[in-house]
Amino acid sequence: HVIAKLKARAAKQKLEPLIEDQFQSGRLLAAIASRPGQSGCCDGYVLEAEELLFYKKKLEKKKKAERSGADMQRAPREKAERV
Repeated sequence: HVIAKLKARAAKQKLEPLIEDQFQSGRLLAAIASRPGQSGCCDGYVLEAEELLFYKKKLEKKKKAERSGADMQRAPREKAERV
């Protein structure tokens, strides 16, 4: 009886495409919700919906800026002609 119940629930469950992509890549974006203390443990939650979109856009901008910054630092090399 319990197995049938679990199968029925599993059939109804759907993951958001963005979260599913994160599982496929092996990385999940999450936020730390606990306050710092002396216990050494950390609580948090997986980002979903609008919050996930916000942070994905923020990360993309950061990656794009890093890429363009790295390109600017590289000096164009002149090819030496062999004689």
